[in-house]
Amino acid sequence: MEVIHKINDINFGVATEFNSKYLTPIIQNLLFKVENEWDDYNEVYHCCNLIEKVRNNNDMNIDFHVMMKDEKYLGIALVNKGIIDYKIFF
Repeated sequence: MEVIHKINDINFGVATEFNSKYLTPIIQNLLFKVENEWDDYNEVYHCCNLIEKVRNNNDMNIDFHVMMKDEKYLGIALVNKGIIDYKIFF
C-alpha cells in the first residue's frame, strides 16, 4: 500500500493488490450489527464476492483505498476502473 496523504494521525493509502487486513472495518461493522441485532450480516461475504468477480473480469481492475490510524484500518473504498460490468454491481 502506498500512502498518498496524511491528515493529523490518519493515513490515506491506495493499493492495487488485496490484503485481508483491509476487511477489518467491514468485519467490525458486522460485529456491531450482530451485537445489536441487525438483520443483514453479509457485508464481508458481499465484499469478498465483489472483489473476486472484478478480479476475474479481464476488462476491469480494482484499487483499494484505505484509511489507517496507528496501524489500524479504519475504512476502505473499492474503486473499479476499466469497462465496468454493471451486472456485477446491480
